[in-house]
Amino acid sequence: MERLALIKTLKPLDFTLEQMRELLATVDAVRNDHEDPERTGDLLGKLAMFRAAADSRIEALRAQIQGSETLSQELKSLAASSKRRSSRRRSEDGTGSAALR
Repeated sequence: MERLALIKTLKPLDFTLEQMRELLATVDAVRNDHEDPERTGDLLGKLAMFRAAADSRIEALRAQIQGSETLSQELKSLAASSKRRSSRRRSEDGTGSAALR
């Protein structure tokens, strides 16, 4: 179950299947390897590499989110502005709801 959760976490970060396999193998090896300091050092180096890649992808996602939020806010403002102008025009030329009564 823990492996599936890790895979689900990696998917939005655009890790390839090969990278996911390598990371899972590295995680398993780190958890099971306590006797060879040199191998442990290599494994920890791989973990650091994967962590750096994840951090980089997280920053890219944050930038995308910020850009999307900015776009959404600009579109919301444009729609509100257009709606106000349209309402003013209708009330100025007597086509608003009050003129229909």
